[in-house]
Amino acid sequence: MGDDTDVGESKPVSEATSPRLCRRDMLTLGWLALTGVIVAGIIVRARDEPGPKPHANADSAGAVPAPQDAELASPDVALVRTLIGHTAPVTGVAFAPDGQTLASSAGDKTVRLWHVPDGNTLKTLREGLEYVNGVAFAPDGQSLASASSDGTVRFWHVADGTSLRTLTISTASVNSVAFAPDGQVVAAASTDGMVRLWRTSDGTLFQTLAGHAGAVSSIAFAPDGQMLAAASQKTVRLWHVGDGGLMRELTAHDDAVNSVAFAPDSQSFATGSSDKTVRLWRVSDGMLLRVLAGHTDVVRGVAFAPDGQTLASAAHDETIRLWRASDGAFLRIFNGHTGLVSGVAFAPDGQLLASSSNDTTIRLWHPT
Repeated sequence: MGDDTDVGESKPVSEATSPRLCRRDMLTLGWLALTGVIVAGIIVRARDEPGPKPHANADSAGAVPAPQDAELASPDVALVRTLIGHTAPVTGVAFAPDGQTLASSAGDKTVRLWHVPDGNTLKTLREGLEYVNGVAFAPDGQSLASASSDGTVRFWHVADGTSLRTLTISTASVNSVAFAPDGQVVAAASTDGMVRLWRTSDGTLFQTLAGHAGAVSSIAFAPDGQMLAAASQKTVRLWHVGDGGLMRELTAHDDAVNSVAFAPDSQSFATGSSDKTVRLWRVSDGMLLRVLAGHTDVVRGVAFAPDGQTLASAAHDETIRLWRASDGAFLRIFNGHTGLVSGVAFAPDGQLLASSSNDTTIRLWHPT
């Protein structure tokens, strides 16, 4: 039966399918044509519309240069504030015991008192001053002493800025001034090679420490009040405060010693020198513990943090460096001054570091 089934008339394939293929091809061609129009429109629009703007620094070939160092650098977060007001080199800085007031001495013949929290000037002390080389607060914070090139030490009342007393040292310039920890004695170092000690209660001169090889550039009392260090030329002398006896003399550096500071525990002290180094010494036997090298010019100031763990140094290379006191490791460097840095001082809580400079400014830094 399979042979008897009506399957219709057999036709050549071309004849049987050509009408349906033509209709399908026509539809396909239509869709292609429509797609071509759309694509062409997109191309034309893309050609006519402006493209993205080139990078402002792109070259003629469209290449963008790599970021410059200035673009990559971030602001120095260590800098808290710059204090502006002096009109000549600033020679030294000192914090009041409460940390709220900062005193600065300068070549413009003034001492300025600054409010630390906002950097405003509280008072400008001018009476009878010549070039002022240094400044120090009494331990109670009520009075202030300044060292002047006219051979005087002046005492000031901090609250109102009035002059309390003037101590005169002939014609020698006074380079440095310091209070004993108990506040009962004030010492002054001068260019005549002497260190003089007065009672603060009545201004009586009761001791003169002589024998230095030349001008005494810097002095510091040990925190325990038992001794005083004095820097002169290449040497440091340790004096017993009670009787004025010489305890030890150290040939400390290869060039002039410009600054000296005791660690808070009174067991060691630091010196800064024109030989570009900072040196740490043991008090008990005068042994040199380590040499801190890194500055590229004269070191003018040194100061220990209140916890004794960090030492700061200021130099003519316009930088401040921080060192770890325990092993002398370099910690960080502060840049920003545009003149030699003459001195450094830590706030009593150790949270701020002040620096003075020949660029006439004082800068406050976060030391950590």
